[in-house]
Amino acid sequence: MKCSIGDILQKFYLLVNPIGYYGEGKLPKKKLIELVPIVTFSWIMVSTLYIPPVVAGTPFLGIYPLHSFFDESTVWLGHAFNEDIVINDVDEALGLTGASFTLTYNATVIGIVGGNANVTMDLLWTTFAVTVSENLDPATLDTVNISVSDPASNPSGNVHVATIRFTVMTQAGNPPTPSSDVDYSFLEFSNVFLYHDASEVPAGTSLLGFVIVEPVLGGPIFEVSVVEVAFSKTVIGQGYCLLINTTVANFGAFAATVNITVSANDTVLEIAMGITLPGCQDYEACFIMIWNTTDFARGNYTINAEVSEIPGEVFTWDNFLVGGSICISIPGDVDADKIVDLKDVYAVCKAYGSLIGDSRYNPDLDINDDGRIDLKDYCVPTTNFGKGW
Repeated sequence: MKCSIGDILQKFYLLVNPIGYYGEGKLPKKKLIELVPIVTFSWIMVSTLYIPPVVAGTPFLGIYPLHSFFDESTVWLGHAFNEDIVINDVDEALGLTGASFTLTYNATVIGIVGGNANVTMDLLWTTFAVTVSENLDPATLDTVNISVSDPASNPSGNVHVATIRFTVMTQAGNPPTPSSDVDYSFLEFSNVFLYHDASEVPAGTSLLGFVIVEPVLGGPIFEVSVVEVAFSKTVIGQGYCLLINTTVANFGAFAATVNITVSANDTVLEIAMGITLPGCQDYEACFIMIWNTTDFARGNYTINAEVSEIPGEVFTWDNFLVGGSICISIPGDVDADKIVDLKDVYAVCKAYGSLIGDSRYNPDLDINDDGRIDLKDYCVPTTNFGKGW
């Protein structure tokens, strides 16, 4: 659902007014909103607006935090947060043995990803049943039905029932322009029954909660990028293979399916089709390809990579990245001066016996790219000694 914060609060007061909380639906002076920082997200909105009349010894359901506010400064899509369901003000003499209720919410705004697996019951309750029903229809609401019974000890005070792990499912804001519209979901209890053995226990009015998700500002939520194009050599013998590692990232809020193209100068070497990058995680993926240089002419090549644009992407300048240059030459021409001579043989001899990680190791001298410079590498410049182009 989308509306302004004012509309949400107005609806909120219309809902609470009929049961007499603040008479005539007026805002109580000096009882507005307090923002307090917490660990799981930037701000949570704790309101003193909704204080139901409590009759001593009358238990009632609540969900905490009562009001959760995800502000415009961050992309919240995909972020998870917990809501705890508590039966408040339980008198030990009541002998509470069970409860059942329905929690209604809007799954297009907040969802229980994974269904029942993300509803964790308190260990107090030895018998319980949970049913998560999400139809994802914006015109209707979604529910969690919970029933508990057979407590391990006699409940009293504020009794924890369950923890529900919700996930933010939507957030407006692309392109990033200010808007008064927000996404929201009420957290509303219905069909509340409390029991002592087989007898129903009177219950007070349940607390009404809500979640607000503001449109994101200050950055696009559709953004993919080429982060790195890496290869180890600056010169390679014609006919040998080069390993090219391309890293792409999804900095946006949504999963993105992209194509990755790797080229040498203007020649496409390979295209990886339909690579899916999860959103909301600054997710990076590595695409590794092997370039066989057999059919390429000798000369200098610039290796570059491009990730395809995705719908709604605003900044596309970082979809293309130049990774560096490499020379294809006669095998054994390790210094890329277009001739295999004594300098090439001497360079291989100096690094002879070295392995990857050694100070003497140079990938340009590891001609066959097996991680060591040995006799097989030494034989290449000696075999082609004197050849040039």
